[in-house]
Amino acid sequence: MSDDDVQFHHSTAAELLRRYTGRDEPPAELSQVLAWHYRQAHAYAEAADWSLATAEALATQMDFGGAQRWCERALEDLVHVEERTRAQPLMRAYALAIAVLEFGGQYRAVLDYSRRLLRLAQAEQHADAQIRAFIASGRAHRELRRLSAAEADLLRARELATRYNSIDSDTEVWLHLSKVYQMQGRHLQALQQLELARLEQEQRNDQTQLARVFTAIGDVYRILGASREALRFYKRAFIMELRSGSLLGQAILYDKLSLTYLARKELGEALQAQHESLRLREQLNDVVGRARSHMVLGTIYSQLGQYDAALKEYEQSRMLEEQTQNRRGLAVALSNLADMAQTVGDAERADACYSEALELARFDNDQVALARLNRRMGDLKYTRGDAEAARQFWHAALAIRERLGHSEEVFMLRERLEFGLPAPGPAPGVQQ
Repeated sequence: MSDDDVQFHHSTAAELLRRYTGRDEPPAELSQVLAWHYRQAHAYAEAADWSLATAEALATQMDFGGAQRWCERALEDLVHVEERTRAQPLMRAYALAIAVLEFGGQYRAVLDYSRRLLRLAQAEQHADAQIRAFIASGRAHRELRRLSAAEADLLRARELATRYNSIDSDTEVWLHLSKVYQMQGRHLQALQQLELARLEQEQRNDQTQLARVFTAIGDVYRILGASREALRFYKRAFIMELRSGSLLGQAILYDKLSLTYLARKELGEALQAQHESLRLREQLNDVVGRARSHMVLGTIYSQLGQYDAALKEYEQSRMLEEQTQNRRGLAVALSNLADMAQTVGDAERADACYSEALELARFDNDQVALARLNRRMGDLKYTRGDAEAARQFWHAALAIRERLGHSEEVFMLRERLEFGLPAPGPAPGVQQ
């Protein structure tokens, strides 16, 4: 590119900024156009800045695929920026990449970016970025079922948050650590973490954070089967989200309420709440949330005995998970589809869906999902008269459950290996 071309692109970007800076409603694609012109002008720092602005705007619109692409462009531009000036934009890019990848369920990639962020933040002695990196890593480990690693990273984040008096980060750690304790079966410790967060946020009168804390407390009670207490905390959180006008917060709580009503066998209330969640997810263009809503709707319809409707909802969930390229979500959607296909007697479709889900779980090395899917595939093979294949799948599931120390599952699998499959077969349900 000639010097004249470089000057043209630089002048064009400057003129666009002069013309539109300060306007209440600049053109929707202004940041994308500026990023392109600055890149052509070899002004890579400015190009990266506008690419990140574009990515952040797309993320707020729930367009995470677009946000990821623009984030990657920013990272490409930053390669050309002088090392002494690129630390801050790199940390911004890494943090944004983490947020975008989390929504797509790409937790291995999240771990990679959190490590990059941590290394850079430590080199720059940037405390807040170090805390964010440990929190992101802890969340990713949790989603990958690496609970000891998740706990270790979150405790390191809490140590830094306490050292640097970062109250917001402290609450964030309490929320995520409580979820890890839940998954480890340490429910009392989960509630203790959340009580600390509640006291802190009530003192600060931060209604947004308090709503998140009440939601998390409701989650613990729901998992414990204390549905009345769960509903009480969810409804308190919902009022706060309603007052703040957070549509995403309301959608999440409609999900929680639906699951609680489902556990109580109050299927009409569950269906109504889930349709409300889906309505808000569609309004927000939240593809990940829509996939979740369709999955829960499928479970509700299956319990109502409306199997055709359930199949349609599970299929819609599968299509959306494919759209987001969320392997873990897709594995869950396929497993639900297989369960329902087995229920309606479509063994071939069930076999195909279980097989595809197993491949996805193997790719992510998701041990819990592998155990669950091997057991269900074994059940399917047994009902189709292939006892030898069934035993192979059950043995694979048993080895994982024994290694993980899941005593109830171990007992159930040993019963299958000795006596075969009890009747009735597995019922479709929401997997979390």
